[in-house]
Amino acid sequence: MPQFFVTSSDIVDNRYRISGDDFRHLASVRRVRADDSILLRDERGDSLSGRVVRVTDSFIEVEITGKTAGGPAPADITLCMCLLKGKNFDLVIEKAVEIGVSRIVP
Repeated sequence: MPQFFVTSSDIVDNRYRISGDDFRHLASVRRVRADDSILLRDERGDSLSGRVVRVTDSFIEVEITGKTAGGPAPADITLCMCLLKGKNFDLVIEKAVEIGVSRIVP
């Protein structure tokens, strides 16, 4: 099951609203509905399980049902890569950080 990244300060009363690109992906591609389960991850690496409460035209509201503290990364990964043109380098950096790369060497 895919995980979606959230900021813990945006969680209010144990609920989180998903909007923007993640909303469009969940609503149109994954077709989530009320009572579906969803996995979230915050900036500290904590894993949050949730239940979709409602789906509107502009956001999905998720109730946080559980939290598991994130531990250290299972492996120390270094990515050595060449410099890329334009915004491609930024995209690679972003995706590498999302999957857990701990060090990037251009």
